Amino acid sequence: MNLTRLQLRSQVFQWTTNPLLQALCFLVLGKVVFDSLSPGIEIITLCFLLLVLFGSMLIWSDWFVEKSGKSIQILRQISFWLSFAGIGMGLAAFQSDTQTIPANTSFLCRIDENFGNNGPEKIRCQAFVEKIKTNKGWQNYDGKVLLQFSGIGNQTFQNGDRILVGKELSEIEKPSIPGQFDAKKYYNRKGIGFQVFVSANDFSSAGQPYPNRLVYFSHQIRFWMENKINQLSIEQDDGFMLSALLLGIRRKIDPELKSAYSAAGVTHILAVSGMHVGLIFVFLTTILGWVKRFQYGQTAFSVMVIGLLWLYAMVTGLSPSVLRAVTIFTIIQIGELLKKPGLPINGLCLGTIILFLLDVEIVYDVGYQLSFAAVYGILSFDKPIKELVSFKNKVLRFFWESTSITISATLATFPLIVYYFHQFPVYFLMANLVAVPVSNGLIYCGIALILTSFLPGLAHGVAWVIHFLIFCLNQFVLWIAGLPFSTLDQIYIPNWAIFLLLGFLVFLQLWILRTNYKMLVYSLFFLLLYSIGILGYQIYLWKRPQVNYAFRTKKDWMIARLQGRTAQLTLLASDTSKGQNSFEIKSLREGFHLHQISSFCKKGIIISQSKKDDKKKSILVVESGKRFLFLGNYLKMDTTVQQKLPVDFLIVQQAGFKTIENALKGIEPKEIWVDWNERTLKNWSDLNHSYKVVNFRANRFQTVALN
Repeated sequence: MNLTRLQLRSQVFQWTTNPLLQALCFLVLGKVVFDSLSPGIEIITLCFLLLVLFGSMLIWSDWFVEKSGKSIQILRQISFWLSFAGIGMGLAAFQSDTQTIPANTSFLCRIDENFGNNGPEKIRCQAFVEKIKTNKGWQNYDGKVLLQFSGIGNQTFQNGDRILVGKELSEIEKPSIPGQFDAKKYYNRKGIGFQVFVSANDFSSAGQPYPNRLVYFSHQIRFWMENKINQLSIEQDDGFMLSALLLGIRRKIDPELKSAYSAAGVTHILAVSGMHVGLIFVFLTTILGWVKRFQYGQTAFSVMVIGLLWLYAMVTGLSPSVLRAVTIFTIIQIGELLKKPGLPINGLCLGTIILFLLDVEIVYDVGYQLSFAAVYGILSFDKPIKELVSFKNKVLRFFWESTSITISATLATFPLIVYYFHQFPVYFLMANLVAVPVSNGLIYCGIALILTSFLPGLAHGVAWVIHFLIFCLNQFVLWIAGLPFSTLDQIYIPNWAIFLLLGFLVFLQLWILRTNYKMLVYSLFFLLLYSIGILGYQIYLWKRPQVNYAFRTKKDWMIARLQGRTAQLTLLASDTSKGQNSFEIKSLREGFHLHQISSFCKKGIIISQSKKDDKKKSILVVESGKRFLFLGNYLKMDTTVQQKLPVDFLIVQQAGFKTIENALKGIEPKEIWVDWNERTLKNWSDLNHSYKVVNFRANRFQTVALN
């Protein structure tokens, strides 16, 4: 194989000539396999690792080489793959968190990240738990908690603030509705195992400084720069926008404006992530290119680029997404310094492997998946796409280079965008052609604003330029978002369709690089398979048989009847139905790919009511020929009857064991529905009842048989 063809293959797959891509793929495969199998996988993982170890030793032995002959290379390749799959499984087993927390009444924590407003007077923060208070006193603890503050007025929190919370740590609940976003799984993969809802009277400041001086200094720089930007901006909204572009602080941007940026396909410019760091990396390598001309210029160039990238990470608060991206580009730049062929993508994989070794859950991080795909797309597609057309005019060349970068990143990320967000911005290319250069200009102007902050006159002029650019950018984005069919939404694709889209992209890349029309045919073939598969999936959805679900939220018990792409949602023992924008309706629509959902309510008949407390009443609801009896803390009925009242479902709301025992003397249920913790359920089981009990705490939604 000649050198030209070898380089071509390296550009195409980064597979044969760069084994790190293979290693990364099988590491991820090992992690996914570990998570997919049932409990007890740790033993299977150990046995698998031992088999791989002895198998690898055998394959590399002289005796086996002599016996295998030409097939030894294939066997060694398989051994290489299985070894990394085993390492992935082993790391997943090693990093799996089985820690339990004792009963506690309060805890001391440190704010790690402020996610911003989550509604009026509501703030969501991630915190690191340092100590918990149990019946044995204060104990050291190592864990993360999601804090949901409400009713705290204008109070806010800075990264590093330490607070004492007078509430018990509670585990994040599982989804209560089929198709609902699985917050428990999402936050557990980020190392966050607990969630606490905090009001103004539930916490107080601990008032001690951040123990990590480097991170504390980073946050102080970020806080100082944010204040300077807000002080020097012409309007308050200018400061909010510039803080998002330059520092990654998005919590103060108007939600409607965020939605417009999302609809236009340019929301990435508001997030300091892999894409953002990639643009800064390209900018730095461009403006510092002249350094390479001098003696030892390549070394000085790499040191300057890497140093400035890490300085930028400092001013953005050392957020995880920025740290990951800067690590990746640092490795890529080191590869350039060492002059390793084909190392850009190989360096991307090496950086990801390092991050994987530190935290295996990174494979599920959607932000990192998008960052990796964007960088991979730019490194793989940008050069061949750029070379399809050449311009002598510098302005046209600049716009074409911006266009090729946007196309490259979008080609690699659009399968993930469609899969996770179920939408695709139609005018993304036109929007990015304007938004990306303007946002880059705003970043440079923001840096100039900080540098000239000590010269009020000059800083005021820069602020006016920023105000003008932000006004033009926002108006342009709002115009794009308002165009007809600006966003294709409710695009639902099954998991297997992602692989067909990836096949389409791989062969499309081959066609672009080789101009071999056979590759184009293969690419279109995968696209055809995808189209046929999606058509078949749509037919399946419309022909889907009826399924009935019962599910429990914090306030309501509901029945959902699903058939085809329509559903009927009924709230039991309620006098209000759910609107189309409620999270229940949205979750059902997304989880089951529905088009139409109708909502109803069933009030029921009060069969027993306490004069002192209205919440203790018991209600009988008849729905679809089934009787649902909601048992409150109070039930007054004749328990001496010969014939018990038959009900299909006895739903326990707040009743204790005594009330339930009394009710069962006059009621004969087919099933008892409860929302109990494991201890309460065990205490009930110890009473040796023969009734079928369905616990909605373990699984918030269950299938149910209705007429």
